[in-house]
Amino acid sequence: MSGAEHRDQRLPLERDPAPSLSRIGEMAMATGDTPAALAAYERLRGVQGEKFGHDLELGVLYLDARRLDEAAAALDRVRANDPGYPMALFKRAQVSVLLGEPDREERVRAAYRAANAQTRPLIERESLFREIPFH
Repeated sequence: MSGAEHRDQRLPLERDPAPSLSRIGEMAMATGDTPAALAAYERLRGVQGEKFGHDLELGVLYLDARRLDEAAAALDRVRANDPGYPMALFKRAQVSVLLGEPDREERVRAAYRAANAQTRPLIERESLFREIPFH
C-alpha cells in the first residue's frame, strides 16, 4: 500500500480530519500535485463549511486546473482582511482576463491598487495585462 493510499484510508477514522486534509493540501501544492491538492482542499471545504480558510489556495489550484469559473468563485470568497488578499486580487484579475469578463480592466486596476511588495511586480510583468492600463 502506498503512502497516499494509507493516508487516505486513515482520514475517515479521524475524529477531525481537517488538520490532516490541510497538511495534505499544503504538501501536494508544494510538490505541484494539483489534483491531490484540489481533492484535499475540496474535501476540507466540505468538512469545514463556513470555517474554511483556504479559498486563496483553492482558487489558485482551480486556475492551474483551468477550472476558471470555480477559480473565480473561490477567489471572490477571500476576505479583504486576509493577508493573502492582494494575491487573491491578482489571481482573480488573471481569471477575469482569461474569462473575458466585462469588468476585467477594473479588476486589474483594483489588484494593482491593493498590491503589496510581492504582487506588484507580478502584476507589472503579467503578459495577460499587457494591453490594460493600470498604473
